[in-house]
Amino acid sequence: MKIFNIPSIWPFSFYQEKPTAIRVFPCPACKETISADANNCRFCHLPIDAATAERLLLENQRVTDAVAGANTFRLSISLAALVILWWIIGVLTKDPSPAVFLPLVGIGYGALWLYRYGSLTTSDVDYPLAVKRVKRLTLIWLLVLVLPWGISKLSVPEHRLVTQETIEIQEN
Repeated sequence: MKIFNIPSIWPFSFYQEKPTAIRVFPCPACKETISADANNCRFCHLPIDAATAERLLLENQRVTDAVAGANTFRLSISLAALVILWWIIGVLTKDPSPAVFLPLVGIGYGALWLYRYGSLTTSDVDYPLAVKRVKRLTLIWLLVLVLPWGISKLSVPEHRLVTQETIEIQEN
């Protein structure tokens, strides 16, 4: 029996949680975790019908997937730092070979996450942190895309960061 049929856009997510065999969700009134099979909340005794329980289960899984996707995206910060370092070394050694693909993937991942999960309304405490984290990392990846361009503009001959002096050797 398939519990959830939610397509995932995070095929390489390290933190993606599988739907649990125990079908639980937070009560809409008291926010305590209750079973999907229960007719009412065992804490506040709010009656819950099967359709509402299924809807709340799907919403809970969507929030869990959103937070898991944000946690996976957080791992890309070290890759962004390496790309910046690689570009700076390339500019200083006059062999700039910018890999635009990685920053575009990072920006695309953040934009897709924000498009899919950015407007969720939930009382989950981890979700606002996830939104903040994805926005910040998307801006960092944008910086990674723009920074090499700025460095290359600074390395024009009149503003060269690294200068090369030519030494002429005279033979006697």
